Amino acid sequence: MAYSTILYDFADGVATRTFSRPGVRNAFNDVMAEEVQAALKSAERDENIRCRVITGAGQSFCVGQDLAAIIRHAGAGAGSNTRPGIDQAHRGPRAQHQSR
Repeated sequence: MAYSTILYDFADGVATRTFSRPGVRNAFNDVMAEEVQAALKSAERDENIRCRVITGAGQSFCVGQDLAAIIRHAGAGAGSNTRPGIDQAHRGPRAQHQSR
């Protein structure tokens, strides 16, 4: 299988998966989640693999969920209120308390 968000290398019994979205510090999106699951399932069936390594390209292993992708996806739907909720979360607990 060809991957667009992860790299795969196999040598001497070691399978290495590299998160490869360094421009967004390897933030997880739906495509990456599907590719990682497929790669791990594939590795389960390969008896030549003795060790599995997961690493990240660039400065970060993985910063977590790609919130920009969530916002873009939510913005595509009618009546989405995801952005205001994220804005509120960025202002912190004090701002949330004061806005009540």
